Amino acid sequence: MSNLQNQLVVAETEEVRRAIRLLLRAPLILRQRSAEEYDLIYRRRVAVGAWFENYLGWELRLSPRRGQARLVKVAPPAFEPSDLRPATQHRSGVPFDRHRYVLLCVAAAELVARRAVTLGELAEATSRACATDPGLPSFETARHGHRRAFVDAVLMLEAAGVLEPVEGRAESFTDDAATPVLYQVEQAALFSLLAAPVGASSVAVDLDDDDWLDDAVYGLLDEPSYGEDYRRATRPDLDLPRPPDDDAARTRRNLWLRHSTLRAVFDDPVLHRDRLSPAQRDYLDSISGREQLRRAAETAGFVLETRAEGYLLVDPDRIATDEPFPGDGAPSVAALHLVTQLTSAPGFCLHVATLRTVLRGLLAANRGWARTYQDDDGPDRLLGEGLALLGRHHLVTRDGDHVTARPAAHRYRDADLVGTPRPEPQEDPA
Repeated sequence: MSNLQNQLVVAETEEVRRAIRLLLRAPLILRQRSAEEYDLIYRRRVAVGAWFENYLGWELRLSPRRGQARLVKVAPPAFEPSDLRPATQHRSGVPFDRHRYVLLCVAAAELVARRAVTLGELAEATSRACATDPGLPSFETARHGHRRAFVDAVLMLEAAGVLEPVEGRAESFTDDAATPVLYQVEQAALFSLLAAPVGASSVAVDLDDDDWLDDAVYGLLDEPSYGEDYRRATRPDLDLPRPPDDDAARTRRNLWLRHSTLRAVFDDPVLHRDRLSPAQRDYLDSISGREQLRRAAETAGFVLETRAEGYLLVDPDRIATDEPFPGDGAPSVAALHLVTQLTSAPGFCLHVATLRTVLRGLLAANRGWARTYQDDDGPDRLLGEGLALLGRHHLVTRDGDHVTARPAAHRYRDADLVGTPRPEPQEDPA
């Protein structure tokens, strides 16, 4: 092979790696927003699509006419609070509350039949829809807090490419509901928001059943190609099930074990083995399972760290990282302080009151830092956001009022806390 051919192979390998990690970070990429990233994914679509299909069982959908690249990710069989990756408010970064999620969904539904809309028209339509459904919270455009929540929902639709600004800024609607703001509605992006293996119109639920919402979600996430009752193999609370007798069923089960296990490795910040089912642990302990994981990580450009407690993928270029940790924000700095306290505590566990005292001391010693948290309830808010951040990174677990550091948290035990002094360790009241 000539030197030029070698260079071309290396370039293609690097492009495939970058494209895979871009989609792991953001499963919806629009040409109008990220032309370079979209063009890269489109250029390497065959290799990238094959990687996702083979290792994770996820489909890559490309629409050249609309300029869309959509990775159809499927959520895990069961959620834990730490698995949730909420939408966040535009300015503060605080996770959406129920009201904002309702406004997001209702506003999206109101856009289905529109090609252009003013923000005032969309707000009025959303208000009417909320008023006619007793199961929805009210939305009153005359209330400043409601308008602020609505703007957060609209800005999320902007970020997803559903609403393309033509005139005005959504933020101005917060202070003045009469502010003229005009949008073009991108229908293709709107219908790409909900990506699931089963279409919503195909899911039948009994609305009189108390569990109708859970049934609807499970219906959307069903993957019948893996066979009947396939999720039992990935339930940590069940003993290792006996493999099926017929070859076809056994093949489907093994495929589900590969896809479900590698999804957890690639989609989570860190994967601890105790979150896996016995069948999944056996898969990763097998020669074929270890080899599949190694190849998948290498092809995508990750560095795989394997420990007795679990697995971690390191992205040297930080392309796939949608929420870096540690970061620069106050919750991230606070979270790093909490980790150093937890990992040096007996049993790696502390009472929330102790952690609250740590942050209260940190804020008191640094009056010019984290000014939005320098009020009476600031330590509580900072503690909640810091623990939520650590939970999303699977670095801590919480049982009532006690917080315990997970094994992966110990990589930050000796972190260099520069910029804010480390408070003295507090005696745990528990």
